[in-house]
Amino acid sequence: MSGGRGRRYDVPGSPPARHGGGSDHGMVTLEVALAIPVVLIVTVAATLLLSLGHLQARLTDAARSAARDVARGQSQELAVAHATRGVPGARVEVTVSGDVVSVRAEQEVRGPGPLLAAIRRTVSATVVTHREGTP
Repeated sequence: MSGGRGRRYDVPGSPPARHGGGSDHGMVTLEVALAIPVVLIVTVAATLLLSLGHLQARLTDAARSAARDVARGQSQELAVAHATRGVPGARVEVTVSGDVVSVRAEQEVRGPGPLLAAIRRTVSATVVTHREGTP
């Protein structure tokens, strides 16, 4: 044999080399095929959580804006109209009790697509403030 061609040497301290026998090529394909749906599910879940957080922030802003408007003396109807312009489809309720103004904004969210449409969640935000000019 010229130049040691065809010989295989095991490196000391390493697992013995497999000569002949089975192939691991199919295992890599299987692992990738199993990993892709998991990555997809995690991505969809992360996207849903981010969209719920974004909706929560928008509802909080809408409730805060409506509470500020009513506290400054604007009509409740106008304040609700301004609040719902920022979050279409939201329900906004204004309650005035003495000098305290309370605004609750909420919206129901459904899961995306026909498979996840059964998942429903109501996201809401409540803001309480005092009318301006009162101690």
